[in-house]
Amino acid sequence: MIIGLILQKGQIQLNYVPLALVVGVFSYGISIVLYVISAQNLGATRSQILFSTAPFWGILAAYFLLGEPVSLIIIVSFFLLVLGIVCTHLASHGHEHLHESIVHIHIHMHSYADEHHNHDNLESGNAAMKHSHLHEHKEKKHTHKHYSDLHHRHDH
Repeated sequence: MIIGLILQKGQIQLNYVPLALVVGVFSYGISIVLYVISAQNLGATRSQILFSTAPFWGILAAYFLLGEPVSLIIIVSFFLLVLGIVCTHLASHGHEHLHESIVHIHIHMHSYADEHHNHDNLESGNAAMKHSHLHEHKEKKHTHKHYSDLHHRHDH
């Protein structure tokens, strides 16, 4: 807004302010919320890869909404990005591993069948609700398919 004031010599068309705020909420505010949620559920690396796709969504919106041209380099980049996302999601693996005891806070659901959140301290009484509280994961040795995330950081 300051840059706009300088460029327009102190004159702002006030009818554009609400539209600018809506654009800001969607392009920055909601994207940060979605990034934090994805980081909690997917892990930092995978969520950052997905967050980095934002420019491509902007390019698609500009193409469909504004009729902006799309170059060959953008098309090639888009396919390489999709390939990278697919490869990171195929990187999961399964084997017997040991989860050490840990006490921490993060968003989770008790009904989710991940074998890590089956503890009894439900504040809300509804196991299907996502919530966050201090909880302990007891030491557990088991086998299941997983990505490298908050509960699956171990050497191979």
